[in-house]
Amino acid sequence: MSAGVSESRFNMWRCIFAIAHADDVITPSERSMMSTILRDQPFSDHQRSILTHDIENKGDIVSLFSGITDQSDRSLFFKLARDLVWADGDYGAEEQKIILELK
Repeated sequence: MSAGVSESRFNMWRCIFAIAHADDVITPSERSMMSTILRDQPFSDHQRSILTHDIENKGDIVSLFSGITDQSDRSLFFKLARDLVWADGDYGAEEQKIILELK
């Protein structure tokens, strides 16, 4: 049983999942990417349960982002967020707006 990732890293992943909901559409490619993250990252059972919920339900992006306290997690967030929003081939206006606001 894994102890999971740090609280900062966990909030980063939750925020990434919330960004996928920014345009109110979870595409198959976004869903696949989130499923891969769930499979490949060393989350605790509790963290995995929350993230599974987050695939279907949009979290509060600003609140989750404020919980990313480690600078390396924040840097990784922006890279991963860009990858995720491009996963469906469309970097929508709402997604762009949110990323710019967080920067």
